[in-house]
Amino acid sequence: MLSIVHQISDSEDGISDFFVDSVESKSVRNGQAYVDLEVGPKLLNVSFKIDTGSQVNILPEHIYHKLGIKHVLQKPPGPLFAYNGGVLQSIGYCNLPCIRDNNDITVDFQCSSH
Repeated sequence: MLSIVHQISDSEDGISDFFVDSVESKSVRNGQAYVDLEVGPKLLNVSFKIDTGSQVNILPEHIYHKLGIKHVLQKPPGPLFAYNGGVLQSIGYCNLPCIRDNNDITVDFQCSSH
């Protein structure tokens, strides 16, 4: 099943400009869209839930350890909050190489112990 999610954003100058984009996902479970990426130096296949309302990319701590990364996580830039206002424990952040459909990208991740 193919799922398309649309995003709308406002400009910072107070004038309402709208940018409409779409995200296509061939992986839908329980009505939620997911994307599979090959992550890190081991190119570990990881399935991420697409959340267009999130301001960060979350990488669970147990997945981070499976990646076999040798460098230390950088200090988190600030607290992480869930949609319900609860605080998520960030153990740090990192930039990781990822591949999807033969496209190489570098993604910023907040690593969370939750």
